Amino acid sequence: MLRATKTVLNAAFLVFAVGGFALIFFSRELLQLVEMEVAFLAPTALVTAYALLVWRLLAHCYEQAFADHHLDSVYFLGFLFTLFSLVTLFRDLHSGLSLQQGDGSAQVAGALYYVGISVSTSIAGVLFRNMARGAWLRDHPEDPDHLQKSYELLKSIADGFSANYRQTFEQIQLFLAERQQGLSVLTEREKEYLAALERFIGATNGFSSALDGSQREMGRRIEELAGALERQATTVAEFSNMTDAFSRSAARVHAQAERLPLEAVNEELQQFQRGVGELNEVLDSFISLLETRVERVG
Repeated sequence: MLRATKTVLNAAFLVFAVGGFALIFFSRELLQLVEMEVAFLAPTALVTAYALLVWRLLAHCYEQAFADHHLDSVYFLGFLFTLFSLVTLFRDLHSGLSLQQGDGSAQVAGALYYVGISVSTSIAGVLFRNMARGAWLRDHPEDPDHLQKSYELLKSIADGFSANYRQTFEQIQLFLAERQQGLSVLTEREKEYLAALERFIGATNGFSSALDGSQREMGRRIEELAGALERQATTVAEFSNMTDAFSRSAARVHAQAERLPLEAVNEELQQFQRGVGELNEVLDSFISLLETRVERVG
């Protein structure tokens, strides 16, 4: 009997744990199908259903250690849901911090949602474990001293969880404050970036205008240079025509010079030069004679 009950309870614990993990992990998709209250209370409802199942299956069990072990599994199931919801919370916070979308309100709402699940499942685990154990003890009376020790143990565990939750809330609040401060710094950097971008756009527009003016001036200078080159080309063409005409004239002069009797003219000029030389000698003699006579007459 105890062996079959143990097998059923172990299998039920595994099924309820996997179901709770799935509800918490896919809570965003679940919110699109049902209302937020239903999705929020679903893990707590699983803890409640598991506590009822444990209580019913242990109704005919009279072994204290066996009953306490499986009654404590109600508390452990709530604690596992708490742990998994916190892991999912930090995963979503990390994803939201990486994406840097919006002002952070969606991340804060998601954080509060998962914190609420963790708190409710922990409280439900402790509460329904105590209720199931109280119901089992009602049907199976035990020593009052042992009951008082169990109560004190559970109270110390609950106080420890309260302190841990308070510390967790403080850490989450500090994280959200740092995130808000980081978003403010990013907003200021974005404003500075936009201002620098506007200045860059203004400088680019000024440079573009100056470049456009320089381009128009360069086009005008190129047109003037093209006109000057055309005029120079006309002058060069005229000079080339003149050179051709001069070459043709020089060729005609050379041809005519070759047809003239230059050697005969040269000989006659030499004879004329000799005659002029002889005439000069005669004139010199005549002048000398005249000078002599003038001296005599004087």
